[in-house]
Amino acid sequence: MSTIPVCILSRNPIANSYLQNLLRKDNLVRVLPSIPTNARGAWQKRPLLFLLPLEPSAAAGAHLSSLRRSFPRAKLLLVGSRLSGGQLLSLLRQGAHGYLPVDKLEAHLTAAVHDVWGGHIWICADDLSTKKENAFSRSGEGARDGILLTPQQARIAELVKRGLTNKEIAPEIGISERTVKFHLRNIFLKLGIDSRHKISEALLAPTGPKKGSGTADPPRQPVGFVP
Repeated sequence: MSTIPVCILSRNPIANSYLQNLLRKDNLVRVLPSIPTNARGAWQKRPLLFLLPLEPSAAAGAHLSSLRRSFPRAKLLLVGSRLSGGQLLSLLRQGAHGYLPVDKLEAHLTAAVHDVWGGHIWICADDLSTKKENAFSRSGEGARDGILLTPQQARIAELVKRGLTNKEIAPEIGISERTVKFHLRNIFLKLGIDSRHKISEALLAPTGPKKGSGTADPPRQPVGFVP
């Protein structure tokens, strides 16, 4: 099996060293030095994974967009403080492939790297749960069965329920297959699911715990998913 090339984008030497030490515990991960200017052209045409320590800021979106333009084949895994559901969804819309809170790094960094490299989106289940709770609404534009979906997302969800594949959905609504996958990622986040086969169930599910159930939530673990 080939190794996963990972480049850490951090100007903080302590953070850089810490992340390198965690990654080097996995023999299938190859930590790259910072990419020199004269080698950027070669790496722009090759797949690699950027690990980006990030604090929520107005510049985050611009930084992600710049990386996506310069390295179109790269995967972007972000790490940082815990985010709200809205912040998390915004980063994914702007091109991130995963987000890992700093308190989960030691337990889950290499797993997140492998999942993102394999084409999955990585977030922690507790962040997903928060996003799911914020997604439910009984009113508002784009609401469908009590869940806040955009009209495009609602249409895609309906086609998925009918059994259409991403390739079949794309011409049906006049968008690319890649855009279908993008919308499905956001649908998964809003519904709190990890598979297209769970869309029907999620759209019909109640939006909260039963009163008086007294049942504690099960322990939450990180999850990866792919549309």
